[in-house]
Amino acid sequence: MNREKVFRILTSIWFLFSIAIVALIIILLIELVLNDIPEKFEKGSEIGNIVYKLCLAYISSFIFYFLVVHLKKVKDRHILEPYISGKVRTIIHSGKILIRFLVKATETKIDGQYPTQIELEQMCLKIDPNSFVDGFHETNWLQLFEFYQQKSESAINSVYEKIPFIDSKLVRYLGDIQNNPHYYSASNRPKKIGNKNLEQFSKHLSQYLSLIKELEIFAEKKLIGYKPLKIDYYK
Repeated sequence: MNREKVFRILTSIWFLFSIAIVALIIILLIELVLNDIPEKFEKGSEIGNIVYKLCLAYISSFIFYFLVVHLKKVKDRHILEPYISGKVRTIIHSGKILIRFLVKATETKIDGQYPTQIELEQMCLKIDPNSFVDGFHETNWLQLFEFYQQKSESAINSVYEKIPFIDSKLVRYLGDIQNNPHYYSASNRPKKIGNKNLEQFSKHLSQYLSLIKELEIFAEKKLIGYKPLKIDYYK
């Protein structure tokens, strides 16, 4: 079990609630049973009082945390997460729409929503990076990559503005996307290059789409208000 998972368990409301239940049971045992039993060892009563007070303090703290912090956090999440889900959907769409353009330009059939690395390599071999993209007015493939990178970056920055309310895993997924070479270099490339095809981009593009796929799986499982995105690549 990794540290992140252990930390999530230890800070979960159900774990804290379980400790409060144990504390309540201890208090009831002291009040209803142990107080009527003679001391079995020296200072047993004093130790019992300390445990009793600690349990009372924990239960009081838990009630305060639950009412003041946890309920507000849950309320804020339900208010803000649909907004965050919309931005995440934009990020996922910006990745999957590239697949649609690649599939249409090369007349390739793929199984499911994401191509394999081999399928992507074969599509990239067929495309001239300086050629115009069908359906995008006077835009070549390098400009197309830049356009959707900037669209994604705007959505990512909007999510980061709500960082106190978002899952740490979501932050990690977004960070991985931003650190992908295809993604971060899209806005720094020249508008035209001497390459005859997109072969040199296929490796990092494949990694980028894998990250988009991971983000989509996370969003479908965890984000409130996220609507699954299925694109028909052959229309």
